[in-house]
Amino acid sequence: KHARAGEWSEAKRAIRGLTFAPTLEAKAGLIDQIALSAYLLGQSFFTDGVVREGELARGREPEPIQIFMTAGIMAVGLEQSMEAVRIAALEVLDEAQIAEEDSKTVFKAVIPGMGSKLNTAVAGGGQAIDTAANLTTSRLASFGALAQAEALGAGTYQITEVLDLATCAVCRRMHGRKFRVGPALLSVQETLLTQNPQELATSQPWANQSRQGISDLSNMSEDQLVEKGLNRPPYHPACRGIVVPVGTVPAGQMIDFSPLASGLTASEAAAVEIAEATS
Repeated sequence: KHARAGEWSEAKRAIRGLTFAPTLEAKAGLIDQIALSAYLLGQSFFTDGVVREGELARGREPEPIQIFMTAGIMAVGLEQSMEAVRIAALEVLDEAQIAEEDSKTVFKAVIPGMGSKLNTAVAGGGQAIDTAANLTTSRLASFGALAQAEALGAGTYQITEVLDLATCAVCRRMHGRKFRVGPALLSVQETLLTQNPQELATSQPWANQSRQGISDLSNMSEDQLVEKGLNRPPYHPACRGIVVPVGTVPAGQMIDFSPLASGLTASEAAAVEIAEATS
């Protein structure tokens, strides 16, 4: 509205005021419930689907601080995403203002293009919301599973992945891998308390999906994977990997990445293995 009227200062002031804060505040209770559900879901992986020992329930035990802080941690990340949206939108307005020759030119030529660019910027913010929510709930599920494993005295765990054509090479390589509970529980707690999303590149980095990266991943020992923060999912946004008791993944399901040695790309190697497994 302000841009159409040529009120550039007002338009920029409105953009600078964009924030997720009211929405997050209104949905704080829902976010807390979702976080708790993700944690309990993770716990259920170690109890045949029923949470027993180590059970966390409102009014019976204090909630882990990672769950309590989830809404705040997500708010920080989302506000950083919104800042990127604000910057992109302001750049669009600056371009439109510079291109302005008269009100008719702005209305007929500049405004449609500006609207498209603003929609792209805002859509990016929406994607950031989905990504932040997905990664946080995945980490909380891993946290719940590892906390339950510790409560039950399990010293190790396995990673299990959904194996289909959508499964990336990293997840296929991690399927069935075994790790110690202690280091993983400590690291996921630290990750969930990380308030600066930029620091996640250190506490839980994404594995390299290149052919060389997959080859290196295949040769890493448990200690090397732990050191790199690759001992637990998620390994990327929308990751479907989960933490389960040892023995959940039979030895016959372990992934052989030998097709990579034939010069195939990671996706081609995954397709070959699926074809062989289903033939």
